[in-house]
Amino acid sequence: MISPKKSKRLLVPVTIAVAIVLILAVAWVFVVPKKESSTPAKAFQDYADAWEKNDSMAAFNETVYSLGDLYDEWYDQFDLHDYTVLVVRIESIRTIYNSTMTEEQRTYVHKLVVGIQWGLDVQVEDACLVNATIYETYLEAGEGHTETITTEFACVKVDSRWYVVIVDDIALNWWGQATTPGMSLAKNSILGGFRFTIVALSALISWDDLWVSLQEGFNVSHWELHSSGLDSGNSDQYSFPVNYLGDLETYLTVIDLGGNGQANAGDYFELLAYNPTTLESFTPGVSYTFMVFDQLTGNLAGQMDFVGE
Repeated sequence: MISPKKSKRLLVPVTIAVAIVLILAVAWVFVVPKKESSTPAKAFQDYADAWEKNDSMAAFNETVYSLGDLYDEWYDQFDLHDYTVLVVRIESIRTIYNSTMTEEQRTYVHKLVVGIQWGLDVQVEDACLVNATIYETYLEAGEGHTETITTEFACVKVDSRWYVVIVDDIALNWWGQATTPGMSLAKNSILGGFRFTIVALSALISWDDLWVSLQEGFNVSHWELHSSGLDSGNSDQYSFPVNYLGDLETYLTVIDLGGNGQANAGDYFELLAYNPTTLESFTPGVSYTFMVFDQLTGNLAGQMDFVGE
């Protein structure tokens, strides 16, 4: 953008200059429209505009990965060294929020949110899917291409701003493809919460390699587990610091019956909750999900859905 030319009238009296500034300021407030609020569609539009300008950094800044300063890893996924975008035009765009998602879509987005919050250490306020049809022309290795594609991707809201999430474009540890042990869980009610017992496990895994997540809607709390205090050779237990799930104080204790520092069938988790406002535990009738993840891959090992009592 070309900067406006400087005024040649450099000797304008100070009082007149001040008056002009005030008039312009008032005009700006009432005439210039306020900047559009952040939306998933706008985040993707800005993302597409950045690619049309061949500005990879601007495109990166519209993705959630910019919250983790992962530009090099993100950019390496594109292999854009001999690639030039000429035109990117969004033909149609539709936002799908949680209330209208299918169960499969909701499960996918919830897992994505958990991975982002753990992997990038951010709090996701909301999440959605965006379905877009895009027309684009580009040069690759000097050869021209034109295509129209329809794609579905996620957007997440962090600190009141929406970000694009395109999973195939980033290689993070929590999206790895390594084998994750399968874990079957059983649930029992206890005073103030629930006990989740490991019924079966496809492979032994150290507590150090697991993390636990508790989710209600888009509220998520998680604990990174460790074997310290759970490897004495005798029955051990370790209580982790309090985490918050909305208004709930949540407490996790791991019990290792063999004290071998590994998750085995029969070992269990005790999950307690307390609401200091209502003096209740988990809110009656509200659905929650207890999940155990492999820290090395971010993949889900086991989960149990339950309803507050």
